[in-house]
Amino acid sequence: MSPASIIPIDPPPLSAALKRRIRSAQIASVYERMGVSATLSIVIACFFAWLLGDLFPRDTLHQWLASIAIVNLLRLALWNWYRRVGPSAEDSTRWVALFVGGIAAAGIAWSTGVLVLLPQSQGYQVAMLLVTLLCVSSVAATSLAMHFVSYCTFMLIMLVPTATWLSLQPSGIRYVAAGMWAGLGVLLVTGYSAWRSSSRLLKTEFDLAQALLTAADARTAAEDASRAKSRFLANMSHEVRTPLNGVLGMAEILGGSSLDAAQRRQVGMLQQSAQHLLGVVNDILDLAKVEAGRMQLEQGPLNLAAIVGSAVDLFRDAADRKGLQLSCSLAANLPKEVRGDGQRLRQVLANLISNAVKCTAAGVVSVEVRLDDSTVAGYRLRFTVQDTGCGIPFAAQEHVFGAFAQLVDVAPRAGGTGLGLAIARELVTLMGGQIGVESTPGEGSMFWFTATFDRCAQQSDGSTVLRSARPGLAPRTGGKILVVEDNAVNRAVIEAMLQRLQHEVSLAHDAEAALVMLERDSYDVVLMDCRLPGMDGFEATRLLRRRGMLSRSGGALPVIALTANAFAEDRRRAADAGMDDFLSKPIQLDTLDAAVGHWLAAPRCGDLESEADRIRYDSTHESKTAESG
Repeated sequence: MSPASIIPIDPPPLSAALKRRIRSAQIASVYERMGVSATLSIVIACFFAWLLGDLFPRDTLHQWLASIAIVNLLRLALWNWYRRVGPSAEDSTRWVALFVGGIAAAGIAWSTGVLVLLPQSQGYQVAMLLVTLLCVSSVAATSLAMHFVSYCTFMLIMLVPTATWLSLQPSGIRYVAAGMWAGLGVLLVTGYSAWRSSSRLLKTEFDLAQALLTAADARTAAEDASRAKSRFLANMSHEVRTPLNGVLGMAEILGGSSLDAAQRRQVGMLQQSAQHLLGVVNDILDLAKVEAGRMQLEQGPLNLAAIVGSAVDLFRDAADRKGLQLSCSLAANLPKEVRGDGQRLRQVLANLISNAVKCTAAGVVSVEVRLDDSTVAGYRLRFTVQDTGCGIPFAAQEHVFGAFAQLVDVAPRAGGTGLGLAIARELVTLMGGQIGVESTPGEGSMFWFTATFDRCAQQSDGSTVLRSARPGLAPRTGGKILVVEDNAVNRAVIEAMLQRLQHEVSLAHDAEAALVMLERDSYDVVLMDCRLPGMDGFEATRLLRRRGMLSRSGGALPVIALTANAFAEDRRRAADAGMDDFLSKPIQLDTLDAAVGHWLAAPRCGDLESEADRIRYDSTHESKTAESG
């Protein structure tokens, strides 16, 4: 690409008609989500009223809950009115005013309750109130991102009064207030970015719709728009995974502290809710990968019994609670090990088993694996998941693998995004197989899929590992770790996790500060965020490789990438930059412990030279690795 081809060009000014269409589409989008958001707001209010019932006066909580319910019932009435009227683009001004008024009233109801309860709160109670505000704000951000005025109105009303009150308290609380002000700033900047992106996306969609009427290459233009949408979804998923790392990390840290039974149960609920939200984000990210053509499989040795067994065990408790018999059967002639993507195979199986358990009220859910064909190159296996549930109507069976497809009779009870089977179909296709369903309404369903796997050159102990074992190396604690992370919340989470693992932690907020610290001191491991302001983590790693920086033991300094991106190409980019390992946010304590512990393994005498030679950097192009991290 020539330099001239990347010079930014100012877009032409929007016509008044196009501006009206964009505003109308944005307000229509927030009204479309209004019914779900208002209902969800009432549900969340009931949940937190129950959760906080032992901490605050019940009369106050009930009044707070009643005010929130009344406001959101009025919003539901407004939503129903909008659906019945179906206003045109010229009427959008009045509907915008009504919507903003409703969202302001909802924000006042939430914020007032918190302000009433804060003066009578201490320690853990304050934390639970702030968690309430943050959870509601996070949920609202998703439904309001298309309309920036409503977004700002709600965030300011929700967070400014509480942050102001905290700022006026003794010095110990002011740090929390500073965090809230910083978080509010991040939310406003992120909301503005999302609104600008949505406006540009809408403009692109309107332009493409016009082009479809006149241009001969309409199909190509539509495919480009779909890829642009997928990139937008992937970017939004990245922005959600970053704060989720803070929520899940802090919840895990809090769960490991001294809590009574009620508090531990409440923290468990918080973790369960955050994990569910993470699952939704992962589904969206997988769909974006599929639509953008970026879904790739990672080949490695996998133990079939272990993979299938772990997928079944995920739902053993859920099946037991419903009184279901959950069985698993593997044919005797199956190979012990094959080469394939164990994570994606487990994902497909887990989705099918989850659906079967959800949709079966009584009876049996059985999982079977058998050998379909065997060749010199590999195997074709057939997996079936059969249940005695409600079954699927014949007319709906041909659409069941479509994106956002949910059965009307089942979806309200089973939940889910409607993306699981669509993603499973794409994964099975990548694995060289097919997927299908056979179902009789009232009797049950049988989902099946085939997949091809390569033969393993050597049989291992049956476990799938990410890193090659290094004989003679024993993991140790008490390492000296440098964390390079620009997000203050994530810095605090990783620091607390590492301190719990008994490591000495140093912090750097950008790559330049990290390089200065590495020049002045030696470390055992560097945890490097990839997306940093100024110099990013990739360039910083290349630079420290060129400078030949060593660990405290004298070997090559291990660098572990930290990123909210979850694409396989991001792993390759990290390896090309000279990074040794890769951790995707949100990061869990055991995952962090395993990664750091691996690279803290004490080298044997004589191993230093071979360890230092493991990474060879070619400054004329990219770093090369002699083994994968």
